[in-house]
Amino acid sequence: MRRGFRSERLLVRLACWLLVLALLGLTAWRCWPATSKGMKGSTLVVEQRAWYEINVDGKSLLYFKAFESDSTVSGLSVSREQAVDTTYTSGCWINRWVLVPSCRGRLVAALCQPEERKQLSAHAIAATMDSVMLQDIRSLIKENSELEYYLKTHGVNDEGYALVAGLKAHNDTMLTNANLAQEVLHAIQPQQKVDIVRKTSFVAHYHTRMGWTKTVACLLKAYDNDSKTALLQTVGRRTPSGIGVVTMLPWKSDADEHLMAVGHPGIGVGRDFTNRTKPVIVEGQRKAEARPWPKLLVGDGSPVFTQNGTFVGMAADSCIVDRTVLQRLFKKQRSR
Repeated sequence: MRRGFRSERLLVRLACWLLVLALLGLTAWRCWPATSKGMKGSTLVVEQRAWYEINVDGKSLLYFKAFESDSTVSGLSVSREQAVDTTYTSGCWINRWVLVPSCRGRLVAALCQPEERKQLSAHAIAATMDSVMLQDIRSLIKENSELEYYLKTHGVNDEGYALVAGLKAHNDTMLTNANLAQEVLHAIQPQQKVDIVRKTSFVAHYHTRMGWTKTVACLLKAYDNDSKTALLQTVGRRTPSGIGVVTMLPWKSDADEHLMAVGHPGIGVGRDFTNRTKPVIVEGQRKAEARPWPKLLVGDGSPVFTQNGTFVGMAADSCIVDRTVLQRLFKKQRSR
């Protein structure tokens, strides 16, 4: 009896030790620093398409790009595609938990603005937009008359004729659109409800370990206004294959002075994403919380690592957003 009891206790102790060793091994494996290939594989470029919709009694009738400082709007159009403002920012795939693979298509990026709604009266919209549209129409008519004169006085074989003809065709399209937009504005009645809504859509461009460029649509799950960072997730909540995923350790990372950032040169400063856009590793030295890299090389949303490959945080605006700040996004995320 005693031997059997001792044997059982020995087996329990052995099982406990094996469990502890397994947990330590799992923790070490999950927290193992990323290689340069893994760091590059975790990065991506987020394409954000944003526009404003003017809804009259719940129906979208007009679209524009942005509000100007004088409360007027820019890019007013009856076509949504003509009003879309496209921007690009960097980001990275990320796990929610330390010990288990928990990405599920989640990624963090910088400067992704959430939707905004603004209620205005029909009279306010007509007063601010109609005068601007009238000026645009007059300007386009004047330009068209000058272009028409050139086309009448020059031949097809003259140098610059094709360029002027192209400008004339573009102006014709703009003039037609402006006239249609003005007609819609004039048709709005004082008793109608006018609602202005800011819409956004997100697409992630990433490279697989095989070097292929792929694209996946994403949804905004959380946004932190203080750090200007956002949590997004693929529409199907699935992590793409052939990528790297970073893991956030639960403590602040301010001890390492020598850092490495993975950026996409030109992204975020006017350059569009193409299949030739590739991630590069740029070294730097920590200066308090200021980012030590120029935005031309390391744009907002670029992941930052220590020299041995441990994830530190993200470059955003003029600083480095620590990983502990990024963890807050998971607490804010919206349920599907």
